[in-house]
Amino acid sequence: MTDPVSSWDTVAPAYARYWSPRFAPHLQDTLAGFDPPPGDLVVVGAGPGDEAVLLAQRFPERTVWALEPAPAMLDLLLARDLPSNLTVQSARAREVSEHVRQAGGFVSAFVLQLLPDRALALADWRRAATPGAVARVVFWPRQSEGAWCRLGEAVEAATGTARPGWEAPLREQLPKLGWELARSDDLVHPIVHADVDEAWWSLVDACSLQALLQRAGPAALARCEARWKADPGLEACAEGVVHSPTARLWTLRAR
Repeated sequence: MTDPVSSWDTVAPAYARYWSPRFAPHLQDTLAGFDPPPGDLVVVGAGPGDEAVLLAQRFPERTVWALEPAPAMLDLLLARDLPSNLTVQSARAREVSEHVRQAGGFVSAFVLQLLPDRALALADWRRAATPGAVARVVFWPRQSEGAWCRLGEAVEAATGTARPGWEAPLREQLPKLGWELARSDDLVHPIVHADVDEAWWSLVDACSLQALLQRAGPAALARCEARWKADPGLEACAEGVVHSPTARLWTLRAR
């Protein structure tokens, strides 16, 4: 079975080049008003480091940990001009407490939906947190319409495997995991692609679909591509094609 970390190594340069600027408005919303109590700050799944650098610049008096398991992503992060208060560490989402204790704040951007065991990760973050610590967690919930809804349907049809619903059960587990859901907000920002082919490339060669389709194999990939391109759910715009997926932002507080 393909290791998801290896898949992120494969897509790292393209992800940083293509998706980082498109996800920047979501990061701005995620960090807006973020004012955690005293303690270290942790970015889980830091990727090429966009949110980690922003946090370190905003909180120069605090240690900011950028935790990321994919070596190619770490290489991109370490190649940046990093603030002196930013510490970079190779670590998976379930390994935060092995490196950090007494954290006052956490940021996780588009990682939660990728994790094989989300509850295990959130329990580990709580072990690394001080009481009252704040976590801003933005993720892609299952889309009910638009291009990524059609893509999910195409993946299910191509692989013959239904995608399990996870958000509602995880939300119910939060108190047992040591977290209170203080707020849940929906973020919508349009994402523009030059055309349908570029949109497909961005998802397969530059994003998380790589891991799923590597596991499913080339025949499933071809079936998925054909079905999605026949009805991609994208709208025409002056720059090409556009869609506006909904991201969900949870603000969690450690109990």
